[in-house]
Order: sequence, then structure tokens, then C-alpha cells
Amino acid sequence: MDLVLPAQLEEKGAGDDVVVPPPGSEDEKTFTASRINEDSIDGPDGGLRGWSIVFADWIIQFVMAGAITGFGAFQTYYSTTYLPKYSTSSISWIGTVEVFFELALGFLGGRLLDGGRFHSTVAIGCVVFVFSLFMLSLAKPNQYYQVFLAQGVGLGVGLGIAFLPTSGVVAHHFTRNRALAMGITTTGVSLGGFAWAAMFNHFFNGSIGFHWGVRIAGFISLFALILSNFLFRFHPGPSRQPSSPEIPGSPPSEKPKPPTVLFILRDPAYLITFIFAFIYCLGLYFPMFYVQIFAESHHIDQGLANWALSIINLCGIPGRIVPNWIADRMGIFPVYIVCMTAAAVLCLVMPVCTTIGPFLFFCIAYGFFSGSLVSLFFPTFIELNPNPAETGVRLGLACLACAVANLIGTPIAGALVGPHNKWVRGTSFAGAAQLIAAVLLCFAYRIHSRRSKPGSP
Repeated sequence: MDLVLPAQLEEKGAGDDVVVPPPGSEDEKTFTASRINEDSIDGPDGGLRGWSIVFADWIIQFVMAGAITGFGAFQTYYSTTYLPKYSTSSISWIGTVEVFFELALGFLGGRLLDGGRFHSTVAIGCVVFVFSLFMLSLAKPNQYYQVFLAQGVGLGVGLGIAFLPTSGVVAHHFTRNRALAMGITTTGVSLGGFAWAAMFNHFFNGSIGFHWGVRIAGFISLFALILSNFLFRFHPGPSRQPSSPEIPGSPPSEKPKPPTVLFILRDPAYLITFIFAFIYCLGLYFPMFYVQIFAESHHIDQGLANWALSIINLCGIPGRIVPNWIADRMGIFPVYIVCMTAAAVLCLVMPVCTTIGPFLFFCIAYGFFSGSLVSLFFPTFIELNPNPAETGVRLGLACLACAVANLIGTPIAGALVGPHNKWVRGTSFAGAAQLIAAVLLCFAYRIHSRRSKPGSP
């Protein structure tokens, strides 16, 4: 029998003999020191390795998702200067397609994550994103197809490849503080959207201009994503499941196959939550996309109107942390239901927020609760089945539902508002969608709670 130190434990099978050194010996001191060092890296709930992954994912969210969230700066510049021959609706499709690919490719990214191809998948997504930024800097004025391919397709595909694997891998390193860790990473979206929009506005309307402004963004993204990929090296790859000892002469055990989509959708709690994902995304982004137009149509102070979206994004930062911290202690579903209901009520009362005070309150409150809706989304699906081997495919399916909903939801709400600004119609659609989503969460929570009780089948 061999003396085995902790660093070697994972290399041995369950059937191997392991000898712990006798107390007081030099080997025992080495063994204990190694155990302490391993715990400081992995930790019972994150450790140095886990929080390094959180920071790496935060960089991805800030750089890649933030650049897409700050599309409003491009929308204004394209409409007035770079693509003036095209309608605002045509230009808005560039941003819509970006978001669609970000979520629609989540299922592919999830499969690759579950298949142990995390590092290569993230690297490919980052390369596509940076390459597309530099291609966008070469696009010529009034060449819509060049901008659409580089920005709408290129940036969207790059983020879509990397987004879900980097978000899902955070859950592999946390148990008790999982929702908090995943919430912290999503603050990068809010800060990134604010920072990129401010930077692009400064570049486009100053002496730097569009071409070099986008190139500077490309170089910033390049160096930041190199750092992120370096930090992701702390993730050891696919989690090892303990194996049972093999009987000599017996055939080697087969690796369990990943669950099929039909198998996952047979789970009643998951199916209801999957439907919830589609319905809640139908109305989630309508207030954010139309808040500035709403303010201008009601003659609210122009300065406040221009900063309305930035206020929503900044208030989303505590909204992505505080509810997640509470959810880790009180349960994800109860906190999510409360936040979803609050966001729905705010959507329904938006039409009466036509003066400075109520409008400012709406921006602050909706920014907080809409941030919580995004940050609690992934932890809710992981709560239904925390098996790391199935994280990717389960989150990928949820992203696919959101992709379709985001593609049609906001245009439907905008069509309901119409050219005569019938705001009650659009806000009623968004609020009703989120109220229905809250009810579906209640049903899913009831089913999940029943089967989680001791002695339940």
C-alpha cells in the first residue's frame, strides 16, 4: 500500500487503498498541510478557484454582453449619421439579432459544456467576438449588410458560443452561495452596458470617430478576454464523478449518456419553468427599450429622459446581488416569485408615471427588480436539478425559449403602443406576461417542494 497525499487522491479510484499517515509524524504534517492548501483553493463553497471563475465570468459579461446591451449608442448613431437611409426599425434588427444569437446558441454551448469542451468553446467564442469587432470597424457608411453581418451576426454568435458555458461553470464551484456568485457575475452586464454606451457616444460624437472608436473597443476587448481565458484555466474541466470499483475481468463501465431533451421536458417542474421562461421574456425588455420614448412623449425633463436607461442599468446592480443573497438563505423560488410580481406591478403602473418624481421612482424600482429577474434565472433552473453533468443542456433549453420570446415580445408590445402612443396597451401586455410568469413559478415551486420532501418518490 502507498502513502497518498491529497493532490493524488483524485487520481486514484474508489477501490484503491489509501493510507493516512500516523498522528505526529512528518508525513502526517505534510498530509494535513496539503489538505489545508487544497481547501483554500477549492473551498467548501467556492474558494480561491471558485471566485477566480466568478471574476473571469464577470469580465465576459462586462465586455461581451455589455457591448451588446449598450447597442442604444449604435442605434442613435446609425439612424442619424452612419445608416441614415434605413429606418429605425431596420436598424433595431441589428441589436435584436445580437440578443437572439446570444440566447439561441446557449443550447449548443450547454452541450459543449456538458461534454467537457469548456475551455475550447469559450476561446472560440472570444475569438469570433473580437474578430467581428475589428470587421465592424471596416464597415462603410450606408452599407447595411456589412454592419448587420459584423455586428448583428458576428458579435451575437461570439457571445452566444461563450455566454452559457461561462455562466454555467460558475455553478460547478458553489453550493450554499451559488445564487449570490451567479448574481455577482451578471452585474457585469449592467456596468458594461453603461460603460460601453458612454464610451461609444464619446467616441462617435468626438474627434475619434466611428472606425477608430470601434477599433479601440476591439483592443480593449482583446486584452480583457485574454485575462478572462487565463483565469478560466483554474477550472479543471468536467467534474469527476466518483466511480465504483471495477471487478477484474469485467467490461469497463460506460460513461453515462447525457439526458435527451424529451427526457428533461418530461419533468413537470422543469416543463412549467421552461414555459415560464418564454412568457416572462415576452415582457421583460419592453420598459427598457421604450423608457426614453415614453419620457419624451410625456414631456418629462429631457436630461432625465436621456439618463433613464442608465438609471435602470445602474439600479440593476444591487438588484442582481441583494435578492440572490437572500435567495441563498430563504430559497430561490419564494424570492423569485416576489421579484417577478413586483416587476409586473411596476409595468402595469408605468402609464401613470408621467411626472418627474413617479417616473424616477419607476426607473429605480424597475431597474432593481428587472435585474433580479435576470440574475435569478439560471439559479432557478439549477435548483430543479443541481447535477453538474446536466447543467449545460438544462440552461441551454431555457435560453432557447428566451431567444424566441425576445425576438417577438418587444415588437409585439411596440406594435400595441402604435404611432399614437397607446402606452396602456404595451405596458398591460408586458405586465400581464410577468404576472402569468409569477403564477407559473408558484406551480413549479409547489411541485419541486413536494418531491424534495424526505420520503417523496
